[in-house]
Amino acid sequence: SGAFREDLYYRLGVINLELSPLRERGDDIILLANYFIQRFSREFSKKIRGFSAASLKALAAYQWPGNVRELENKVKRAVVMADSAIIEPGDLGFQPEETEQGGALMVDSSSGLNFSGLTLKEARSRVDRELLATALEQSAGNIVKTAEILDVSRPTLYDLMKKHGLHGSLD
Repeated sequence: SGAFREDLYYRLGVINLELSPLRERGDDIILLANYFIQRFSREFSKKIRGFSAASLKALAAYQWPGNVRELENKVKRAVVMADSAIIEPGDLGFQPEETEQGGALMVDSSSGLNFSGLTLKEARSRVDRELLATALEQSAGNIVKTAEILDVSRPTLYDLMKKHGLHGSLD
């Protein structure tokens, strides 16, 4: 509209950061949600332990048109409104159509992974490590190709490699 002085815009715009939308940042959604749940649990003196499996699925499936601010507000609302120590999709304000993707989780039993006796967290970690190792092998250790295969950013890939003890895979 011409209301902002052009010279002032260029003085303030020394460094421009381009960030991909939250919906494209995969694991960042859950990391941020966990950060917000801890922050707001302290702020509102609530004893919230975490998210239900359905809530984690809903968080991952949602498109986040409002990006991080929307995620922050949904988690804040959930902490305030929750009746139990576990956040459910309704606490987050999700409607059923926002969380359904119409797909089914398929587990390849021929992969050699044994999930018996594991918690969901342990099983996810095992699958993450296997997928990461396979992608590194397919790309011959090329970080850019591995990140593309897994559809994650390079910093996220480095974090995953460190977490799963695969940072030596490049040697």
